[in-house]
Amino acid sequence: MFEQEKYQQAAEKALAFILRQMDGNRYTIFPRMEQPYPEEYTKRIYATVEMPTDATVRFPDYCWCDCFYGPDYTGVCSGHHQNTGEARLHLGLEISTMTDQKYRSAVCFLHEDGTWRSETYYKEIDYDHKSIHWYKKDKLLNESGSNGVKSFALKYYKWVDELGGEIDLDHLPTTQSSWPEGKTGLVTYTVRPLLLDDETFTKFLAKNKLSVQSTSTALLENLRTLRRGTAASSIPALRSAHRTAPGRDGDSSS
Repeated sequence: MFEQEKYQQAAEKALAFILRQMDGNRYTIFPRMEQPYPEEYTKRIYATVEMPTDATVRFPDYCWCDCFYGPDYTGVCSGHHQNTGEARLHLGLEISTMTDQKYRSAVCFLHEDGTWRSETYYKEIDYDHKSIHWYKKDKLLNESGSNGVKSFALKYYKWVDELGGEIDLDHLPTTQSSWPEGKTGLVTYTVRPLLLDDETFTKFLAKNKLSVQSTSTALLENLRTLRRGTAASSIPALRSAHRTAPGRDGDSSS
């Protein structure tokens, strides 16, 4: 019974696995513990690794941080992104902090130069002088000292102005065609991105079997869907667009 080819292949794979386990590791880089950890220690462990200068760095497919941000880190978080194309205008890098529960700390815009940064944008309207001024300020995480593990996730967000119109924070409008009659004073609006889908971007791609190569085409279809609607009404069509969008080679599951 066990002489069939499929059983022989399974036996060979099992033997190869056992031999690999018996072979001592050949790593030349080892982690250095931040402090001695006793055997009974059950909490988070921190370590550093000294990378050789000639090491090859492989970046994640979509987003990564400029450095490690520990639980007690206070300040700006920043990093880079790639492989999102025009769809970056409908994405945001959500930074969450876990304390007694998970809190959203910031949502970062994906800039066209391939960077992201925790920052807040403001639109200042001067009705007296009929002028508009945009500016931004750094968003400091953990300003209150509520230490917690930070997580980073790409999600679908819509970036809008005070009237609900979509905006590109890299190319902000500075003029207004008409002004309200008799309105005076200075008004400041804080740009707050609208969450379109709470499912993470990478999880959605994996569920629909979309690789990095097919992502660009699928997301362009997604952009057309998002521009036709908002929030819940656009999500079913959004998912349909992902499932049917062809890949680079015409294969939606490539």
